[in-house]
Amino acid sequence: ASTEATTLERAWQPLFDNGHPTPRLGQFLRGLALHLINDYEPRGSLVVTPAKMFRFFNEAKAPDEAYPWEYIFGNKMPSASLSKVYQKLFCQHHLVQSQHHEMPAIPGLTPHGFECFMTLLIQAHPDIEYERLSQAAMNMPISNADNMSERFPKELSRRLFPHQPNLQAEQRIVASLNHEPCLIQQLKGAASMPPPPPAVSERERQPYSSTPQSNALDDNDVSAQSRPPLERERKPYTAKEGAGKKYS
Repeated sequence: ASTEATTLERAWQPLFDNGHPTPRLGQFLRGLALHLINDYEPRGSLVVTPAKMFRFFNEAKAPDEAYPWEYIFGNKMPSASLSKVYQKLFCQHHLVQSQHHEMPAIPGLTPHGFECFMTLLIQAHPDIEYERLSQAAMNMPISNADNMSERFPKELSRRLFPHQPNLQAEQRIVASLNHEPCLIQQLKGAASMPPPPPAVSERERQPYSSTPQSNALDDNDVSAQSRPPLERERKPYTAKEGAGKKYS
């Protein structure tokens, strides 16, 4: 098969580089989020609420869904539990009100949070998410979030997405749901899913960046490890980095 980019693929520009998302993917996904925020009722909601996520996953349904979206976004999972999922996945979100007289409690994804969530789904299940986002591109007006005068093409090429699923991305998604036992039981193969690699620390992570996250040690970690400990020196907490909760 030819590896030369087609006219359609050149119009899209690369969305992934060796499995890592490019800024162009972020422009597309945040543009999709802005459509959900501004055009789905209630319009201008500032964030993508669970109700809007549920409507989107219904309107752009894939033939073989990997997760029970009706439970996750269909007002069955408690709001605090969904917020915990977003927190585990590093997805930026805000709590909003259901009614104006109520306390904010419903987690809504910002455009950057939506980008983060959908990027993980694409990496974990590229075939499924290609089917979904092909429908979105065809049926929804999606503009470049950084240049709203540019409208994305109506057709999406499968070659723009990763060829193979990323196991670590799937591990992270499954682990983000492990506080909902009834949900884990519904996931295909979740029982045999190994735990994800250790999450990056707060000081290493650059929130809401379009660049891939790294689990590499920084210079301070390296120097701390290579330096012989003083007799009375307390070992820093970073010595136990990655030794957190184990997922079954």
